[in-house]
Amino acid sequence: MTAQPCTDERRDRSERPNRRGRAQHGRARAVLIGSLLIALIGGLLGPAAVTAQESDTTSILFAVGDRVAVTADDGLNLRDGQGETAEVVATLVLGTEATVLALPATGSDDGFDWYQLEADDGQTGWAVGEFLELIEPADAGDGTIPIGSTVAVGTDGLNLRAEAGLEAEIIETLPADTEAVIDSEPVEVDDLIWYRVSIGNREIFAWVAGEFLVVVADPPVIAVGDSIAVNTDLLTIRDGAGLDAAALDTLHYGFAATVIDGPVEADGFTWFQIESDDVTGWVAGAWLTVP
Repeated sequence: MTAQPCTDERRDRSERPNRRGRAQHGRARAVLIGSLLIALIGGLLGPAAVTAQESDTTSILFAVGDRVAVTADDGLNLRDGQGETAEVVATLVLGTEATVLALPATGSDDGFDWYQLEADDGQTGWAVGEFLELIEPADAGDGTIPIGSTVAVGTDGLNLRAEAGLEAEIIETLPADTEAVIDSEPVEVDDLIWYRVSIGNREIFAWVAGEFLVVVADPPVIAVGDSIAVNTDLLTIRDGAGLDAAALDTLHYGFAATVIDGPVEADGFTWFQIESDDVTGWVAGAWLTVP
């Protein structure tokens, strides 16, 4: 059944705050604009991204993965893009629960922060964050993303840097939904948590801020007999499981082999013995993928 939009949206409180709310929101926008100017100079997000904030002044209400609920008595429009001109795909009734998929970006200049949501019934779209409340934060576990996890960019532009930190060279700006694989343990620089990632088959290994990443797949499960490939730029193969074992060679991105033994836990890594026509030895499984 075709979703019906809420009543006249020029006056509908589901997408328009009252005068007092508008004044408060105006002040929030002033803070946001100031933050954006800072971000445009050396920001972690792309020049076009409203979420490009790297100061303590931010109007971001929720994080990717947060569970939220609708607070608008008359319902909240879910749209196919950011802004009141985007098509209404559904109207979420008061109390509807959803998961935040992406943060506000550049889709609207109407003074609202739009979040991409997935409702519990599977409907997805964009809604105004001011009419949502947090009911459960994203499950961050120990606060880190495991090596080997597949992640996606959860905002409209995320800077890929040569090193961890806001002063590092920007290699390029990754658009929303770009997928990558976590290639390192996290490091904290400039009050942000950074991860080195590998980008698809492009053999690019660089750093992004983890705050704007969404985990889309856990590290692959590897078993004896699997065909694997190296998923980092350089990986040491050793004559035993563990960092103290002698290094036999250095494997490059894409190196293919077959798992013949393992897993073995040692020195904080899970090790597998692999075999190819060129070499047989042990490698840390965090940097292997199953094609």
